[in-house]
Amino acid sequence: MTVLTGPFVSTSRVVCLGAEKRALAARTGAIAVDMESAALGAAARQAGVPFLIVRTASDLAEEDLPLDFNLFLTPVSWLRGLAQGMRPAAWRGLRRLRSQATVASARLSLFFREWLSAESATMGRR
Repeated sequence: MTVLTGPFVSTSRVVCLGAEKRALAARTGAIAVDMESAALGAAARQAGVPFLIVRTASDLAEEDLPLDFNLFLTPVSWLRGLAQGMRPAAWRGLRRLRSQATVASARLSLFFREWLSAESATMGRR
């Protein structure tokens, strides 16, 4: 399993195009982009709680997502998103994304199993 450490960037919208992802990485130096980490980190900081981001990627910087998921973020555009999702190319892309998300989920589970096991062993030596 490859492990990268570095900055994240959080956005208010889904970054769907590979070219957009690569440009964002070049501009910010971020190793990953998401929509949640900044808000969670700010809440943790305000509460004085330590915060660490551990993520796995279901889509890479080189990959375009199979449809514009931003269409599902507003009540008025979700029908357009549904129409996009009905195209055969979208179905192929969604199957690929599902497969990659399954791998990402398994790797995240493995990471936490190993991390918790190491933490448990460390605590036993104290």
